[in-house]
Amino acid sequence: MLGKLAPEANFSRRVPEDDRGSVMAAVNEEIRELAHHLGDNPAWDWPFVCECGDETCEEPVLCSIGTYDELKSHDRVVLARGHAVAQARAGRSELQLRRAKQLQR
Repeated sequence: MLGKLAPEANFSRRVPEDDRGSVMAAVNEEIRELAHHLGDNPAWDWPFVCECGDETCEEPVLCSIGTYDELKSHDRVVLARGHAVAQARAGRSELQLRRAKQLQR
């Protein structure tokens, strides 16, 4: 059915490693929005995706909306146990943080 809706779509396209963490963060924002629309039940754990940026990572991260919101309020990323932020993403995040601090001055 997806082929009928978008025959030109390439669903197997790989996202470059330095962009993948950002894409996964956007996916997690959509999951957060869905949770909000379904009631934000604090007892529920939601299947977020790891934002490590590794192109082979497919690890789900189960956590509550409260835990997710706490991470994001401190500009942290959602990571599966034992995962680290990929070097490319870490460097870009640090650059963005420095730019934001400069703008606040």
